[in-house]
Amino acid sequence: MAVVTDARTTGNVLAAQRVVDMADEILDLEPSAAPLTVITKRLDSRPALDPLFSWLNDELDARFATVNGAQASTITNLVVVDSTVIPNESLIKVPRTGEVMFASSKADSTHVTVVRGFSGTTAVALNDQDPLYLIGVADDENSTSQQTRSNNPSKVDNYTQIFKKSVEASGSWLSSSNITNTHDWNHQRKVQATSIWWTSSLPSFGGASTQAGTDGPRRTTGGVLSFATQNGQDAGGTLTEAEWEQFLRTLFRYGSQKKVVFVSPLVLSVLNAYSSGKLVTAVGDETYGVKVMNMVSAHGEVTLVKHNLLQGAIYGGYAVALDFAKGKLAYRFLNGAGPGGSRDTKLYTNRQTPDKDGRKDEWITEAGLQFGLPKVHGVLTNVTG
Repeated sequence: MAVVTDARTTGNVLAAQRVVDMADEILDLEPSAAPLTVITKRLDSRPALDPLFSWLNDELDARFATVNGAQASTITNLVVVDSTVIPNESLIKVPRTGEVMFASSKADSTHVTVVRGFSGTTAVALNDQDPLYLIGVADDENSTSQQTRSNNPSKVDNYTQIFKKSVEASGSWLSSSNITNTHDWNHQRKVQATSIWWTSSLPSFGGASTQAGTDGPRRTTGGVLSFATQNGQDAGGTLTEAEWEQFLRTLFRYGSQKKVVFVSPLVLSVLNAYSSGKLVTAVGDETYGVKVMNMVSAHGEVTLVKHNLLQGAIYGGYAVALDFAKGKLAYRFLNGAGPGGSRDTKLYTNRQTPDKDGRKDEWITEAGLQFGLPKVHGVLTNVTG
């Protein structure tokens, strides 16, 4: 028995005698996965019949070719990066010089035979990487039909990934009372439900892969950052308003005139500082469950959504732009009509061994991202201020 001398205080009385003043609610630091789950919820959701799922991307004929190496004004066997995009008997314009050339035929995949200074223009020496604008075919009167040209769509593969979160407790703890108004068991199940939305949140940061695991194949789903490689822009430090305009100009070349841009807290602060006149705040937007800001530019309208997964030394300088209207995005959960049923997010109860004096529940999601038409999306990186 401990002896207390002098005054009894909260520091020397028996701890078991003190009342536990515990709030009756367990406070979550991040009670909701929004907007982390908003991407998934806004996607076209449909089953994948197999862990490997594919789609086809196609686009119209190219509008530009590229000069490969500096070439004199007298060169008629023009060297380009890819001559297959240039139709025979078509016109090519050099935007830098104004020269128009007539492409009569192609020798191979990198050479095209041209008539220089066509349509009353003057032949000028070409620089390496000069862009060539493909104006269109200029055919003869009474000529035969053009050679047929068509593009084969490109096949893209991705995989469903298995995401798991579990909660476990002894039988004794499950039968014990809690001071809080929701038992710790129920709270932990809720926490893990939110957590699996975090881990399976799209865009994910990984790439598509399949490899041998310990118990069977291990697959990873490719996320937005692995597919959105067409419209990338490196801010290289401080993001100026001119650089942001350049990003929007590229972003709105294809797709719809409304995009959603998920921005890091840092990028949002930068945009808020220099574009206050262009921002319109939509408080409590029900689509996202969080406050968003709409930005109107001459190129199109973007909805800025702060995304708290974009943090740290690298991802803290990111902005990820998605075109939900034209981007052909889809959330693909495994459900090939087999006896196992859907593998969309589901709680599996009593996963413990039969002789276990306790209980284990597990959340499982097996799903992946279908990411079509990369040119309608974009990623801004390396913003430091």
